[in-house]
Parts: sequence; structure tokens; C-alpha cells
Amino acid sequence: KKENALFRAKAKKPTFADFAQTWLDVEKKPYIKEITYYNYRDDLEKRIFPRFGDVAIDEVTYVDLQDFVNGFVRDGKNRTAKKMRNLLQQIFESAAEQGIVDRSPAARLKDIIYEAKSGKAFSLEEERSFVTRTLESSLPCKYAILLFLYTGIRRDEFKRIKFDEDRKWITVQN
Repeated sequence: KKENALFRAKAKKPTFADFAQTWLDVEKKPYIKEITYYNYRDDLEKRIFPRFGDVAIDEVTYVDLQDFVNGFVRDGKNRTAKKMRNLLQQIFESAAEQGIVDRSPAARLKDIIYEAKSGKAFSLEEERSFVTRTLESSLPCKYAILLFLYTGIRRDEFKRIKFDEDRKWITVQN
């Protein structure tokens, strides 16, 4: 049987970070959009690895994971809590399927309920007032604010804006 990175990870009793990084690069990256890959990587590096990265993956418990997710709920960050729950469940499901953990400690994590906030569009008068005040302001980001307003571009997409030669058109790379 040909040995691959995932089977080598099993033999070493990997840390959570080692296993999760291999899972992301080998199991997920070839099958997800680039932006999803970067979002997963950011969530792992900024939120999950600081808490669990150095812990052996088979030593992470359900209580550890539920407490981690509950911290986001306590802070009113239910959408983030749901993202962390879903990411942890995928990682531990893979570890269980490979026999690296006996069973997934994330399988029983409580589902997170949150209501997406929906906004109300500006009236024409409110839009004109907002645009005028923005343009008259001394904010260094006033043009970015107007770009967000008129295009609906997301913050993570803003980072990937490319201008054409004449700086008349923009594209966003996904």
C-alpha cells in the first residue's frame, strides 16, 4: 500500500495543527474555491491553532471543543461560532475516518442558531446625503466606502481588486 502524508501523520500521533494543515492542503484544497481555502486557513491560524494547535489531536476532547465554541457565543459571535463548529467537525470526522482518533469529539457539538441581520436600503435622499458627507470628509478611505456602497463588494474581495491600465475599470479575482 502506498504511504501518503495522511498515513504518515497517523504514525506520528500528530498535533492538531499538523493534522489540520494536512487535511486542509490534501483533502480540501483541490476541491474548494481559493477564497474558501484562504478563509479556512485564516480561521485555523487566527482562532483554532492558538487554542489547540500544539495539542495532540487524540487528546482534544468534546468539552474542550464545546468550551471553545461557547466562547464565541458568549461574545455574541454566533456566526463565527457556527463556522468554527463546522470546521472542527470536518477535521475531526476526517481524523476518525483515518483511525487517528477513535471517534470525533466534535460530532456532538451543539448547533449554533443565529439570525442573519438584514439591512434596509437607503432612500434616494439618504444616499445623496451619505455620498455628499463622505466625499466632503477627510477620511482617507472615503472612496473605498463609496466602492462598497455602489458595488456590494465584500471586505475580503476588496483586497483582491485589480485595476486596468487606464484605472477606469476594476476586477475582483476569486
